Amino acid sequence: MSHKPTPTQINYLQWIKEGHSIHFCTEVSNQLGEMVYSMPPPFKTNHRAILNLLRDGYLNLTEKYFYGIRWAILSINPMGLDFLENIHG
Repeated sequence: MSHKPTPTQINYLQWIKEGHSIHFCTEVSNQLGEMVYSMPPPFKTNHRAILNLLRDGYLNLTEKYFYGIRWAILSINPMGLDFLENIHG
């Protein structure tokens, strides 16, 4: 069951919808868990907020390898887009 997104999570959804991206390392390495943004978000970031959006079904995850290290690329999915449409009218 999904939870109601927090203001930070809503900021993330809107930011990703605008074309920005979040990559996080899923490879067992010294970079495991590291999050990289396509550009710094204009709001306070929170890794837990991102993981909760993923858990609650608002984001899709695609894994890709960069220089032999596995990274998850997060994108907004139809559920996330519907949520933004409903709160913005």
